[in-house]
Amino acid sequence: MGYVRLYRGGSWGTFGLFFYTFGLWRLANVAHGITAQPDLEVMKALRESLFPYNSTRAQLNSWWWSDDPCGTYSDQCCSPLDAKDIRDTRPCQWKGVCCINARITALDLSCAGCSNPIRGKLPTQLSQLDKLTSFNASGNALNGELPSSWSLWRSLQVLDVSDNRFVGYLPDAWRDLTNMQTLSVGANDLSGGLPSSWSSLTRMRVLVLAYNSFSGTIPSSWSALYSLMYVDMRENCGLCGGIPFSMPSRGVLLYEGTGLLSSCSLFGCTSSFLSSLIIGISIVVSLILIFIVARIIWMRAACCQRHRNSTVAAMNSYTQSMGMGQHMAAGPVNMISGMPLFDEPPNVPLYVVVVELEDASKDAWHAEVALRP
Repeated sequence: MGYVRLYRGGSWGTFGLFFYTFGLWRLANVAHGITAQPDLEVMKALRESLFPYNSTRAQLNSWWWSDDPCGTYSDQCCSPLDAKDIRDTRPCQWKGVCCINARITALDLSCAGCSNPIRGKLPTQLSQLDKLTSFNASGNALNGELPSSWSLWRSLQVLDVSDNRFVGYLPDAWRDLTNMQTLSVGANDLSGGLPSSWSSLTRMRVLVLAYNSFSGTIPSSWSALYSLMYVDMRENCGLCGGIPFSMPSRGVLLYEGTGLLSSCSLFGCTSSFLSSLIIGISIVVSLILIFIVARIIWMRAACCQRHRNSTVAAMNSYTQSMGMGQHMAAGPVNMISGMPLFDEPPNVPLYVVVVELEDASKDAWHAEVALRP
């Protein structure tokens, strides 16, 4: 018969007993784990994807102490990240996990104030946790699109993926999450319109869509969301139009930084009054500058035309008074340069016309014509 020999006395006996006990606990844990097999495989896949954060996320260390998330001594347990939230229940082996009847019912991967948020994407197998009622992955750096496959969480009541880096649109397939009561996707990079099919989420009480880039109007079908008590749509500058659902007297509706309760304009709403003011001032200044330039060009053209007309009239009057009509007919000259219109017109006398401005202050043009045979 095999046996374990421990040294008596000193620290060797203490350490030997500890390692012996730990080995027996590990064997019992592997042999008598109670987490349902489908959930166990999903959680192991999730654990592998989180391996880079094992050394820097203290709440994840327990995930490597055991291969059984729910534990070995109870099919109902819960280990919230905040130990103060533990009530009349046994803790699970993995922190941030809750189990009922050996099935995973709650999963908390939040990183509120932690130093090493989870990055990248969560494994696709996560949607197979079909008994999940609460999922919290807020405060991380998760990216990619929100998975439509999460619509398989038909028992889900709380979903919080706020303060991440998710992009794309709100999944239309989430209309099947009819047990949803709290949904928060705020502080991501989401865009597009709000799905009209979400009118099926009639049990939803808390909805947070703030600090994204949603646009368009709130679907009229959302008037069916009669259970809403808290709605936060702040800083979605593309949202505009009316609010179809009604809020109770004690309800909270936040929509600062949007165009809600106002008509959708050509430019849409802006994120702040200052930016809209700057745009308006820029347009007005541009129009004023265009008007000033056009006015200057018109005035210069009109002035030149008046001076030209005055000069021509003065020259015509002077030549008529000198009786030069017959000479001009015999020998045409350029009235500005004083040169003949022909190089060597035969038997035609040369006439030179000199135009001078005698006194600019009098604002009048005087023409003096010198005749030379």
